[in-house]
Amino acid sequence: MTLSKPAVLLLGSVAALSLAACSQPEQTSSTPPVSATPPAAAPFAWPATLRVVGDGYPAAGAPCRRIGETAATIDYLDDSADLVGCPASDQAAIAALGGTSVGKVDGVALISVPRRAPQVTEAADPRVPGTTFNAVASIGCRGPGLPSSGQCQAGVVRRADRSADVILMLEDGKGRTLSFDAQGQTRDPGARSTMTGEDTVTVMIGQERYDVPTAFLWGG
Repeated sequence: MTLSKPAVLLLGSVAALSLAACSQPEQTSSTPPVSATPPAAAPFAWPATLRVVGDGYPAAGAPCRRIGETAATIDYLDDSADLVGCPASDQAAIAALGGTSVGKVDGVALISVPRRAPQVTEAADPRVPGTTFNAVASIGCRGPGLPSSGQCQAGVVRRADRSADVILMLEDGKGRTLSFDAQGQTRDPGARSTMTGEDTVTVMIGQERYDVPTAFLWGG
C-alpha cells in the first residue's frame, strides 16, 4: 500500500517527537538530603598554657576544671581559694561557681572560688573514747577484697590545717589509710580523688572505690 504524501509527513513528525522525548536526560533533584541528627559539638580544647587538674569541677564531668600553677596563672593563685578555669563561652557554668572572675587566658575564664573555712580545730575536735580517731563511721567502698555490703568501717584523724587521714578497718585486719590534703585531694601515690557532688570525695585506687563524706573528713 502506498501512503499519500501528507500521511508520510505526519508519520515522520510523530517519530521525530518520540525520539526527542527519549533523548531527554533524567531530571534529578539538586537538593541534598537533610540529616536528622545534628553534628556533635567538638570537645573544648584546653590550652597548653594552663595546667588542668582533674576531670571536672566541682564534680566529675562538669565543664570547668581546677587550674594549677604555671607562668600564666601564678598571679591568680590564692591559698584560701581554688583557681578554676571554664570555657569563656559557658556563662552558665561560670555563674554556677559563685566565685570571682580574675582573668582570662586563651579562651578560658579564670575564677577564684573560696574554699570552705575550717570547721574544727584539733583542740576543739574531741577524740572518740578509747581511740585516736576524731570520728568513726561507715563509708562506701567497692572493689576486689572489699565487703560485699559496699560499706567499710573507718576512723578519721583530722588536723587543724584541714588535712586528714582516713583509716579503713577491713575484715581481714589489714586496713588501709587514705591521706587527704586540705582541699580533699588524695596524697596517696597511684590514687586519684574527685568531688562527687558537693558533699563526697571519691577516691579511686585501681579497681577500688571509696566514697568519703566531707562531713566525716572535715567535721561538721
